[in-house]
Amino acid sequence: MLSTIPTGHRFNHCDRSRRANGHSFPVNGFQVENLAASASAPYLAYATATIACATSQPTCSIKLYATLNEVRGDANHRPGRRDKMSDDQIPFDHPELVANPEPRCACLLLLDTSGSMHGQPISELNAGLAAFKEELMADAMAVQRVEVGVISFGPVRVHSDFQNPDTWTPPRLEASGDTPMGAAIEQGLQMLDARKQVYRQSGITYYRPWVFLITDGGPTDSWRHAASLVHAGDNDDRKSFSFFAVGVQGANMEILAQISRREPLKLQGLRFRDLFAWLSSSLGGVSRSTPDTQVPLTNPTGPSGWASV
Repeated sequence: MLSTIPTGHRFNHCDRSRRANGHSFPVNGFQVENLAASASAPYLAYATATIACATSQPTCSIKLYATLNEVRGDANHRPGRRDKMSDDQIPFDHPELVANPEPRCACLLLLDTSGSMHGQPISELNAGLAAFKEELMADAMAVQRVEVGVISFGPVRVHSDFQNPDTWTPPRLEASGDTPMGAAIEQGLQMLDARKQVYRQSGITYYRPWVFLITDGGPTDSWRHAASLVHAGDNDDRKSFSFFAVGVQGANMEILAQISRREPLKLQGLRFRDLFAWLSSSLGGVSRSTPDTQVPLTNPTGPSGWASV
């Protein structure tokens, strides 16, 4: 069985005769290739390395770290010495932020998968998610800066925590159950708060996150506390996130209007693909801006838009 090095392993017994980036060198009986220092993390070097045991077993890709002076082979570095690292340096738990220190624009999708979405609605929603991935991947800046998280409700389920488009896989949603919208909003906002905390701890700047709720019904659980959380976070004072509610045919627009500070939008037919094309374009525009600046958005209720009010 292939031996592996756990994420966060620090090489303290490296060969100081290592060469330039793109070359390989032996480390503790492993062969490591393409080790490169991250400009944003002066204390760490990061690599997606190819590891092979001393035996001729198959190789695999794995995330590795080394202290920067070990990578450079500094003359003052003595093999075996532990380098002092302060608590405010980028944590090993989030290598994606070490490899890509660009500002982040988090987008949380809260998607209704209750039984009433069965059939063509859930099929079109799945097609829209696939198109969303394709649109984001076509925008080089969005690939670096946008992060997508997905929670469905019917029942509440986290399909993916926040990931860049290149690593995010759109879920294949199935319709069943009731509509625990309140619980989904509360869990989603907790997940968003946790991600923002990671950004802050890692020294990553971020844009005002987006929360997008899509439903064809009304909540079957308690929702007023969730509404209070939305109003507390999406306002001109705190600006913790921007919350958007979209109602598919049959949605309880009156309750959505009480949950969202913005006027909820009605999806025209099942134009999920148009909705997600607008969303990806909007996120792309935001990602090309400077954090904390206002970016004009195309009106989704215009003559060629996908929504009405």
